[in-house]
Amino acid sequence: MGRTTKREALPIGLVVEGATEYRALPLILNRLGVRFTTPSVFQGQPIQASIRQFVAARLLKHVRVQLTRSVARVIVVLDRETRKESARDFGDKLTLELKKQVKRLEGEAGSDKIAVAVADRSFENWLLADPDGIERSNLFRRNAGLNGKVACHADERDAKSILQNAMPRNWYERPIHGPQLAAHIRVEAAKVRFCSKSFASFLRMVQQ
Repeated sequence: MGRTTKREALPIGLVVEGATEYRALPLILNRLGVRFTTPSVFQGQPIQASIRQFVAARLLKHVRVQLTRSVARVIVVLDRETRKESARDFGDKLTLELKKQVKRLEGEAGSDKIAVAVADRSFENWLLADPDGIERSNLFRRNAGLNGKVACHADERDAKSILQNAMPRNWYERPIHGPQLAAHIRVEAAKVRFCSKSFASFLRMVQQ
């Protein structure tokens, strides 16, 4: 009688905000050994819209596409941006509305697969979760001193300004440099997860 093998885990589906995340997050997931489908991109969020409108107009169709791909779960990744509410509160509200709208069209089995990860405040803050790691990319000025500027409080910093000011000619181009820096994040390091709570939350989601 032949040996039985453990069934390979289903991939996760990703719905991401833009080109930066589309290119960068797969690099992170590959480092973690997490299987995933080709991400869907919803191309930005209208902050002035209600959560219900946002889900219906931008997210729902992309989530439904991912659900057709035999995934274990679908994770929507987006930025908190300038919202006054916390990343956790925004994520909770968005999750409830997204599950509600998915359940109406795909049933409870579909809605049970939905999760939301909110970068606090932006994807750049996740990059700063490992300032020493990304500084090895050779994209920054000599002695940029990112670690001192972040001080292990990545979610609280003006991440885009820190990155821009640390680069030659103050040039930070998100779709170009974001993925390059993401490739240097040491996702296995405990300090990285400690220095950005929102990034740690995302890493827990993808490894469940």
